[in-house]
Amino acid sequence: MIKQEQAEKFLAKYEPKELKEADLASFSAPYQQLGAYITGLMEYEEIGAFEQEFASYNFPDKLWESKEGKALALLLFGKEIAPYAQRVWDSLLAYPYLRWWGRRPFRSENPADYTEVQLSKMSTLHNYYGSGVGVLPIAEQFQYVVYREYNVEEFFALVLSENPDAYYELFKDIFSSEHEIGGVCAVLIKAALITQDTRYRTLVEKLLLAAQLQEGLRQTILESLDGTSLASLQHFIGVILQHNLTRFSSVVRAVDVWFGFGWEAPQQSVVKRTLELAQTFLADHTAAEKAVSSKDNIERYVALWAVGVRSVQQAISLAVKAIQDPQTSQEGRIVTLYFVRETGRTDWEIATYAENHFGEAADLDYWLLQNLPEGSLSPVLFDRMQAVAKALPKEGKHFEGVGFRWLSFTLKSQDIYRFLIGEANEEQQERLAGELSEIPVEVRQNLLQNVYPVLGRGRYYYESPTEKKKKPEKYPADSWQRALVRTALNDKASYVAEIAFEILKKVPLVQDDILAIEQVLSRKNKEQRKESVALLIKQPEAVLKDSTSRLIVSKSADQRLAALEILTVLQEEERLTDYVTEQVEAYKGRKLTKNEQVLMDKLAYNPDETGEQRYDLSNGFGVIDFDRLTPFALPQPQFDKERKEKKGFLFDKIIRVEKVREALNDLLALWRKNKDYEYACEWYQGETRTLLLGQQIYRMHATKEGETPMEVLEDYPLAVLWKDWHQKHQLNEIEYQYAIRYCQNLYYENKVPKQLKDYLAGYYPDFKVAFKGDLGNYYDSEARRLEDLLTPISEAYAQDKAFLASFKLSVFEDVLATYPPEKRHITIEHDYEDLSWTDVIRDYIISIDQDEEGDMDYYTPEQRFKLWQLLYYTYAQKQTKNDLSSYTPQSVLTGLRAKVREDERLPGIGGSLMELTLTLYQKGQLSADDLLFFCLLEDELFTVAQGGENYFYRRLPEALRTSLTFPDTQLELLKTRMLQMELQRGDLPTEASIYIQYLQEVEGMHYFFEALERMGKEPFAKGYYYGNDLTKRRTFSHILEVSQPSATDTFAAFKAHLDKTKITDKRLVEVACYALHWVDWIGEYLQIKDFKEAIWWFIAHTTDYMDAEKETIVSQYSSVPRDDFQRGAIDVDWYHRVHKAVGKEGWKLIQESAKYLSDGMGYRRVKLYSAVLTGEIKLDEVIQKITEKRDKDYVMALGLVPINKKKEEEDLVSRYNLLQTFLKESKQFGQQRQESEKNAVEIGLDNLSRNAGYEDSIRFSWAMEAKATQQIMEKSTLVIDDTQLQLVVDEEGKADIIVTKGDKTLKSIPDKYKKSKEVEALKEGKTYLTKQYSRTRLSLEQAMLSQTLFTVAELHRIMEHPVVKAMLSKLVLFNPENQDSGFWQDGKLLNAEGTLTPLKADDKLLIAHPSHLFYAVQWDLYQKYLFDKELKQPFKQVFRELYIPTKDELETSNRSERYQGHQVQPQKTVALLRGRGWTVNYEEGLQRVYHKEGFRATIYAAADWYTPSDVEAPTLEYVVFYSLKDGKEVPMKDINPVIFSEVMRDVDLVVSVAHVGGVDPEASHSTMQMRAALARESARLFKLTNVEVKERHILVKGKLGEYSIHLGSGIVSQGGLQLNIIAVQSQHRGRVFLPFVDDDPKSAEIISKMRLLAEDDKIKDTTILAQIMK
Repeated sequence: MIKQEQAEKFLAKYEPKELKEADLASFSAPYQQLGAYITGLMEYEEIGAFEQEFASYNFPDKLWESKEGKALALLLFGKEIAPYAQRVWDSLLAYPYLRWWGRRPFRSENPADYTEVQLSKMSTLHNYYGSGVGVLPIAEQFQYVVYREYNVEEFFALVLSENPDAYYELFKDIFSSEHEIGGVCAVLIKAALITQDTRYRTLVEKLLLAAQLQEGLRQTILESLDGTSLASLQHFIGVILQHNLTRFSSVVRAVDVWFGFGWEAPQQSVVKRTLELAQTFLADHTAAEKAVSSKDNIERYVALWAVGVRSVQQAISLAVKAIQDPQTSQEGRIVTLYFVRETGRTDWEIATYAENHFGEAADLDYWLLQNLPEGSLSPVLFDRMQAVAKALPKEGKHFEGVGFRWLSFTLKSQDIYRFLIGEANEEQQERLAGELSEIPVEVRQNLLQNVYPVLGRGRYYYESPTEKKKKPEKYPADSWQRALVRTALNDKASYVAEIAFEILKKVPLVQDDILAIEQVLSRKNKEQRKESVALLIKQPEAVLKDSTSRLIVSKSADQRLAALEILTVLQEEERLTDYVTEQVEAYKGRKLTKNEQVLMDKLAYNPDETGEQRYDLSNGFGVIDFDRLTPFALPQPQFDKERKEKKGFLFDKIIRVEKVREALNDLLALWRKNKDYEYACEWYQGETRTLLLGQQIYRMHATKEGETPMEVLEDYPLAVLWKDWHQKHQLNEIEYQYAIRYCQNLYYENKVPKQLKDYLAGYYPDFKVAFKGDLGNYYDSEARRLEDLLTPISEAYAQDKAFLASFKLSVFEDVLATYPPEKRHITIEHDYEDLSWTDVIRDYIISIDQDEEGDMDYYTPEQRFKLWQLLYYTYAQKQTKNDLSSYTPQSVLTGLRAKVREDERLPGIGGSLMELTLTLYQKGQLSADDLLFFCLLEDELFTVAQGGENYFYRRLPEALRTSLTFPDTQLELLKTRMLQMELQRGDLPTEASIYIQYLQEVEGMHYFFEALERMGKEPFAKGYYYGNDLTKRRTFSHILEVSQPSATDTFAAFKAHLDKTKITDKRLVEVACYALHWVDWIGEYLQIKDFKEAIWWFIAHTTDYMDAEKETIVSQYSSVPRDDFQRGAIDVDWYHRVHKAVGKEGWKLIQESAKYLSDGMGYRRVKLYSAVLTGEIKLDEVIQKITEKRDKDYVMALGLVPINKKKEEEDLVSRYNLLQTFLKESKQFGQQRQESEKNAVEIGLDNLSRNAGYEDSIRFSWAMEAKATQQIMEKSTLVIDDTQLQLVVDEEGKADIIVTKGDKTLKSIPDKYKKSKEVEALKEGKTYLTKQYSRTRLSLEQAMLSQTLFTVAELHRIMEHPVVKAMLSKLVLFNPENQDSGFWQDGKLLNAEGTLTPLKADDKLLIAHPSHLFYAVQWDLYQKYLFDKELKQPFKQVFRELYIPTKDELETSNRSERYQGHQVQPQKTVALLRGRGWTVNYEEGLQRVYHKEGFRATIYAAADWYTPSDVEAPTLEYVVFYSLKDGKEVPMKDINPVIFSEVMRDVDLVVSVAHVGGVDPEASHSTMQMRAALARESARLFKLTNVEVKERHILVKGKLGEYSIHLGSGIVSQGGLQLNIIAVQSQHRGRVFLPFVDDDPKSAEIISKMRLLAEDDKIKDTTILAQIMK
């Protein structure tokens, strides 16, 4: 194969132009529609209708062979494919009709079932042609399709069938990986499987059998089979069975795709039997039909499947008969219905059966429901289904193992109702409407939306063009449909009520509607109350008065509050003043609640009597001095003189149109001439890419600080050409500017809006450049390439940027002033957005560049101010859309007030005007009143002025950010006025509500108490809300959250106020958790000791993200790292300390209120932890949740249950074993679940070890293993009669049972003793120790990698454990303080030179990593020692591959690129690394987190690691380490050598094992170093003097010849010729000594070959001798 870049370069020459609607104009209407569908020019909304109505277009039977059809085919598919168009279309009828993920290999006799398949395939053929591959001659298509793959296998198969001999050798070369261009890919595999020539099928078969470890390739082949020919499917089922391929996961997955079982981890025997049955039934149709009535469910299903792959109609007919047959069992019917569901088809007879039997059995009902045809809901069936739905429990009825043992499903009432609602006629809808409350909440809205498909659309519903044409529903006021809406108003499901309100907003209301709305007001739902009040206020005055009069005398306090709120709105709007006064006077005699009092105070306020002004948004809340605002100015014409002198383009003296046209055409010709010029450029993060000038134009090196624009231009490829071009044409700054804008705007299909063509001609010159190709593709068009060149050239030769900036500003003002008033109301439809007239100016005439180094940098202060005025004008114009000659700021605020009430959001002024406002304010060109005025127009500006940081603030220039000061006095007054207004509100938002959510802090306990008391018992708002939630609950909650004591507040006053109120202790604790600034005072008031610390205990254990401030506070109380808390760890010591201080009742109060400390799952988890620690949840319940539910939170909590002091040892060992069992069982699940469960076990062990008093989980694990072993070994000898059974641990740590009878050792336990309880116990002990051996190996290796330090006393205790001792005694220990090393020998270290070094009591040792020994210059000594002593280590330690940072990695880079360019198999890569602690990150690839060290390692490669396919092999890029704290790259020199080595070892493993094409001989340098050391020591051990070990090869001088053995691949060569010497299999590794237990068959193979060839005169194998003696 060639490189992808080479293929892309080649194919780019053949890409045809993209078709447009005009290209189809000559065809008749049906063929135009067909062409639009295939090319993607059809509107998305029309696609479905075209597919459904395809038959109505009356195409000829051979639609691609008519005159028009052939012409269209040639246009869409080109000359190579077009002749096959009709045959491809027809051939599809022979293949399955189902597509995508739910496909099954069923075929249909009905051509209509294939319409979508046929249309989709023709679209694919067109796209394939458009890729350039489809333009090539056929043979070349086969070669290049791998580089741009499309599913055109049917076309390929037809070509092959025509002339199979012509292409066989080509396919053979491709499939054997011997072709220099072509490569194996899915489409070629499918084509080979479809064609009738069996030679092609044999190629695929060989490929499948040779796949070996290439699981992705095997998956590609097998998952292609069901969509190809029946003959291929039958044949390969036989191949799978013959070669026992069912052991591979790809086969299991493929079988699941073929049959649709939906299994997770089936038994191999089930997979095998399924295929055997399929093989039988595909070959014998009669047997298949007979087996449909089998009592064996798998046999029944496979039989139906085998019929269905030939004819789904026949299969469904058999299925229906089986369902109707009284002899068919219940499970048989379920399996049959399951099959019908998988076909995607159904039968009316199933509906008939359901009419008679629905409701007889819930499990059968579920599958009947899955298969009911549309339109089959008869009255009888409706009644039956509704009765079943009503009778079902809320959670539904769940079934497992029915039909198939792996099948599970739940029948829920909402699923039945969803069908009923979707299929109901009007009479049935009326019945459902009468029982709305009985319909499950999840589907109630479906009924409303079915009855009101138009009126029921929400405010933000996107209407398609077709939907926009539909007329709204008109039902009589007394109809059941209107009654349904009234019922829905009071529904507890908020979304149902929301739809009901949307409907009532759009229709005239009648008395019953009003009464229903009043009923809503008797409830406390704030959102619905708000909607109800707002709706009533809009009613005619007579209706409003009538309703208010009823509400205000209601017994319901909530309805009275609503009436008072209506009166406040009427008062503000100065409506019905006499009525308002009359009602207020009548209400004064009542005893008022807090909320009533607030509204009455508001109503009693009379500014006329007090002489005070009412503050609201329209007057800037009384804070803005409107006389000090900068006067609003209208833009003025700037080019009247030019306009009078000429018609057409105004600026032809500055912009020489003909000269620019000539220059641009010249530049285009230069670029075209050099399109194939290849250049290298520095890419993202240091990567180098080779590009063609015709594809992309970039500078060749990264940006350098301080470089000039000319230096930038000179860094572009062929810079001299572009500089010479400029010297030739000498364009000025403005000409460059207009040329670039011209190129940019050509992206749009309609270059200039037709309605504005004449007007825009004055500003917008058409340079008429002779571009070729598709200009609609902005990124790849010739216009874009010209823009890429013009930009750096214009920057380099800009002589007077100030003039350019000034000119642009003048044009901007001129066009704003002269844009025709009659055209300002025209909205231009443009691609995905509609353009207003100001947008047209920006896109087609001029735009000011306000970015860094843009036009703004060249403006004088006066010009900046002018730009501000113009931007202010465009904002005002957008808001009012009126003549602005009489504009006033008050009118803007008044308009804004109405808009905010309607939309509940600020329209905003845009980033440009915001930043400019701040800049001019900072420079003194705008007043503080100007700033406050604009803060009211824009929430982001308001947030910044309040001291908040948002995206806008962070993007401001640093100089501006650091120099900004705000008018604090006025801002504080503004905040005060807003808070006063907000805290007087009812359910309707006030004009201040929109701003409250942006307040950063509120000082003063009076605000705290007012908000708290007005909320009553209402829960505080939790979680982030997308959009604007202006309910009272949300805004009052925010006030509480940001409130804090003021400088004048005192605890005494705080306490005095609380003493007067009736706020409960529970509510105070809740608000303390919600508003943390009040924690100290509330804790002191409640007299709960360490109240604040207790709350921080919950914060530490619930927070999903802990920022630096929280981390600092938590660190005052706990030594547990932040990352451990976020993973789920618990600080048990902290808990015991603080729980004791706050007491049982105090703790309970805080625990219940801690829900306000977390928005995620943290609260559920910490509540569980707390309940476990306090003893509310007992050990038995925790164990039950773990074993029965596999609840990970309970796994993590297991270690927190108080330890049984009476049976401490037994309790700890039991829990430890439970966690280990849970971890082992996890292997049955998917990788993601395995990772999460493994994390839970790790945290559970950490918690258990902390609770038990251990320093870490490794020490705890060894202690538990030791105790369990001790208990087992106490009963290790068993004597029965004259036979002794003894459980022993050998020198490697492996357990065995030695059986002796007298002096004779028996091979096994005598049969007569095997069932003895004592023998069973002994065998269980052996099993436990065997598992323990594996766990201990892993934990020892983990201790080495984590560099865990052990005291001498600890090591003494550890060595008492026979399994640990057997392994640890063979590992080198290391003292990092003095670099002493050696093997443990009773408190001393025996080093490689045989010296015993005594250990001191305070010495701390770790298990040495090769890096420790390397830097201590001891590594090679221990390698020699292991061979001398023939010491076999439990894992690779001394002979572990070691990776040392290179000089470049240490000094010049934060990245390691040592494996850059290696292609790897992604599936195998993910599998390898996941088993070594790596995880998949969607954005950043594979990564491994080191929590303790505070960083993560990341491997970058261009790959989709989530759905890896081995057909596409990604290329590794680099390895980098990131800090967990700030996300910045960590220099290699700061990475611990052990971690660096292990990360590189993992990457090296990937490169070695998962490399494309097998082991890469150049990849695994460190592995070869390790093997070289093994070879040297082995040669010394075997006394081989004729062996020389080089860097990459072993050279052997035998008596018969001289040989080289490659240390990477193990390949043997003699005189340049490869020798085929059979490898030593891993099970025969005993022939070769390796100083470690780990499997390493390749190393064993290489050492055995070395020994064999060194003594070649002893070789007896004739096949080897024949090769040597050639």
